[in-house]
Formats: sequence, structure tokens, C-alpha cells
Amino acid sequence: PWLTFALREAVYALDAIADVLDGHPPKGRLMSVMEEIMLSEPGNWQKYYEGEGRDLWVQRHFSYSDRIRYYWPTERARNAVSHLLARLRSKQIPAPVLAQYLPNVPVGNAEEVMLSAVEQVLRKYEAACAGIAGV
Repeated sequence: PWLTFALREAVYALDAIADVLDGHPPKGRLMSVMEEIMLSEPGNWQKYYEGEGRDLWVQRHFSYSDRIRYYWPTERARNAVSHLLARLRSKQIPAPVLAQYLPNVPVGNAEEVMLSAVEQVLRKYEAACAGIAGV
């Protein structure tokens, strides 16, 4: 789940960055699509999260158990991510904007940002397997 959690952080951040680069505050378009998908197909999260309303919403999108990972392969989610990447394809992400949303990810295009977010987690796993502390 940590790898898909990192990927979700990156794509949600890129969604906010795309809005900023379009000249307006973040609207959470991708998050809205994912919320609709998860509500229409609750089988992958419903028995894992407790609470009501806002508590469930936060868990669906930000829980460490990352139940949202089961929804990324859906056609609607893939299309939403493709649309996001198309919005960013011709844009350079300024370092201060990227740092606002993903402070530990080096500057790059959208695909590089997503890969870097996941690679950071993989490096931590690798270090743990090698017995290296403090990575």
C-alpha cells in the first residue's frame, strides 16, 4: 500500500498543480472522480473504514491502508489520470509550485514526478532490506 499511497499523493498533488498552472486555486477534479467511483463501488473500502460523512471521505482518500488503490485500474480513473497528464504535458512545473505540494520530489514533468514519488518509497524499502538506517 505504501507504493500506491505515494502514487496517489503524487497524482492528487499534480491535479492541484495543474489547476495552479491554469491560474486558479485547486479544484480537486481527480479527487472528485475518485470519490464518485468509490461511492458507486464501495466493496473495496466499506468494511475497512468506520465513521460517517467527512470521516469516511478522509479515510477513502488519505488512509494509510490505501483502499483507493483498488480503483485506479478502472476505466474512469485511468481516463481521469490521462486527462490530468494531458493538462500538464506541455507545461513546465516551476520548482516553488512543485515544492508546495511535493516538497521531496525533484523538478520534472508530470510522469517523472509520479515515478520519483514511488521511487522514493522503493529506496526506503531497499535501505530497510539492506539494514541501512535513516534513509
